[in-house]
Amino acid sequence: MPTDAPKTVLVADADGRGDRIKGDQPSDEAIRTLFGRQARRGYYDLLPTLGGLGSRSPIRRRMVAKLGLRAGDRVLDIACGAGLGFAALESVLGPGGEIVGVDFTPEMLARASRRIARRRWSNVRLVEADARTLPFEEGVFSAVCSTLAFGGSDWERLLHEALRVLSPGGRIAMIDATPLQGPWKLAESVLVAFERRVAAWEPPQPPIEQVVGELVDDANIEAALYGLWAIISGTKPSE
Repeated sequence: MPTDAPKTVLVADADGRGDRIKGDQPSDEAIRTLFGRQARRGYYDLLPTLGGLGSRSPIRRRMVAKLGLRAGDRVLDIACGAGLGFAALESVLGPGGEIVGVDFTPEMLARASRRIARRRWSNVRLVEADARTLPFEEGVFSAVCSTLAFGGSDWERLLHEALRVLSPGGRIAMIDATPLQGPWKLAESVLVAFERRVAAWEPPQPPIEQVVGELVDDANIEAALYGLWAIISGTKPSE
């Protein structure tokens, strides 16, 4: 099994409330402060659960199914946060596979580390890193996944990095928000404002499904939770 992923360096929780996210393109430090505060206060797990993306979410299981995983595969979970997606991956990979979770917020990785210890997973590795500059060689992962990682000004750069470390013929799948349709369209402005406030998420422009479709084979988008979320997937070309 490859071992090029460095061990996690965890930083002790800091005191203080921190600043709220301000502006359309918050700084990296503002985003770390936001998620660090959520992790310290212990309510981060609650927010995804309310949105249908908890650790036992069928949406997460559907995303994992699109990766076509086999026992022994090596999977990268981008912006893994507190590790809510690990259980769905672990249930398919088994102890012979490896999950590498990457996040740039130390407090989130601390919560993920405690989750790993509680579940006694021996095959989950955590890496503190910026997903826009992943510390891995090309093509070292069988599959790559993420949940709500692609909102922001640099999301295309992040996507190219995800595909760089994915092996040719490997699968990528992500859960993200897409423009609402039909009567749900009336609630879009409210939902975007909420996601901006609690997750520093901005609607990707151009639409993420459009860009993914230009970079991968077999691009597919599947609506989930009445169109609130979408599961976007595809295969990295072999050549």
